[in-house]
Amino acid sequence: MTLSADERELSRTIEVMRVPPGGRSFAIVASPSEREALARRLRVESIGKLEARGRVAWLPGGQILEVDGRIEARVTQLCVVTLEPFEQTLAFSFTRRFTPLKEPQTGEVVIDVERDEPEPLEGTVLDLGEIVAEELALALDPYPRGPMADAAMRAWEETARDEPAATSESATIASGRH
Repeated sequence: MTLSADERELSRTIEVMRVPPGGRSFAIVASPSEREALARRLRVESIGKLEARGRVAWLPGGQILEVDGRIEARVTQLCVVTLEPFEQTLAFSFTRRFTPLKEPQTGEVVIDVERDEPEPLEGTVLDLGEIVAEELALALDPYPRGPMADAAMRAWEETARDEPAATSESATIASGRH
C-alpha cells in the first residue's frame, strides 16, 4: 500500500540529491501522536517508544543510495492465545538500498528474490520515517504470543483431553445405552 506524504504517520523526508558524498546521519524519535497513529495502522495496541538512528549515503559510483539504521521500539500487542495485551521491546538493524529511476516504470516488474536489488526511487525525495515504519511492521510477529501463552495452551490441552470423555458419556446417556 503506497501512502501519500500527508497520510504517513511518521514522515521524515530528505532530498536525495542533497545527500553529501560522505553521507549524513539521521535520528528519528516518534512523537506520542505519531506513535498512536502508527499503532492504528499496524493494528497493535500501542507503541510506547519508537526511535531510529542511522546513516544515508551514496555507495561508490553514486547510483545507489543506502540507508543503514537501527530501530528501538516498545510495542504492546494482543496475545493470539490469551487475547491479553503484552509489551515487547524490539531492537534491530536494517539496510535498505534505493536507485533513482531514469524514467517511470510501466508494465510488469520482475523481481528476483534471490538477489538483493535496490528498490526503485521515484522522484527526488526519500521518506526515512516511512522506511522506519515499514521496517517496524516487518519486525512485528504476526502471531504474537504473550508470556502466559504456554500456560494457557497447556490448560486448554488438559481441558480438551478431559472433554471427549465427558462428551462420550453424554452421548451414551442421551442414546439410552447406559
